[in-house]
Amino acid sequence: MDHKRLPENRSGYEDPQSGNQCKKDHTPKFGDSVDSKVEDYSDHFPPVDAKALVFDCDGTIVDTMPNHFDAFMQTATEYGFKFTKELFLTEAGRGETDIIRDIFKGQGLAPIDFQAAVDYKKEAFKELCRVQPPSAIPPVMALIQEGKRRGLPMAVVSGSAKEMVIEALEAAGVKDDFEVIIGRQDYEKAKPDPEPYLLGAKMLGVEPKDCVGYEDAENAGIASILAAGYLKAEFVKDFKDYPLF
Repeated sequence: MDHKRLPENRSGYEDPQSGNQCKKDHTPKFGDSVDSKVEDYSDHFPPVDAKALVFDCDGTIVDTMPNHFDAFMQTATEYGFKFTKELFLTEAGRGETDIIRDIFKGQGLAPIDFQAAVDYKKEAFKELCRVQPPSAIPPVMALIQEGKRRGLPMAVVSGSAKEMVIEALEAAGVKDDFEVIIGRQDYEKAKPDPEPYLLGAKMLGVEPKDCVGYEDAENAGIASILAAGYLKAEFVKDFKDYPLF
């Protein structure tokens, strides 16, 4: 499989003192500590009445979205459908089988083995991550640390396969911080349906109205949190130091 490398400086953040744009290598990698920057992100800390925190994974905890996009582009070439960055961002947060099936329907293409296409995309993504491991997202890592400090139960609710989510969380060094990890195979109706986030709250044993949810996907993820009746829905792309894509 022929994989292209992503641009080296695709993400960065503004230095809070100088205002200068920093290079990507200033962003913490998997396993790096962000303790020294925790206070920089206190504006995003959960309200005092929050009883649980529930996070998406891809693009929320870990900056995997560029690799997911490249893997989708390889899959589009292999299976003969059109795919764009705009479409990728619009569909972010939905199940991949649903995305590809809807693309084929929308483009008037004959049905294929959609699971085979998803499996192809999954392998392409894994290879891209081996070539260029994604970074942990600093403000969200700080939130996880704050959740630990307060003793809040935390869950991950992802639209990706659970094994891929676990790999990402292990590489980021935060897997053991989550009492519950939910992948796409664990629920029937994908985001924007409220089922994934309702399941997250249920498995934590906390009422949805007492949970705060964190997402990078506005059309699917934030909509799912709001439909689940959470205390608050946080759009992490608005956070300081969120990586550019």
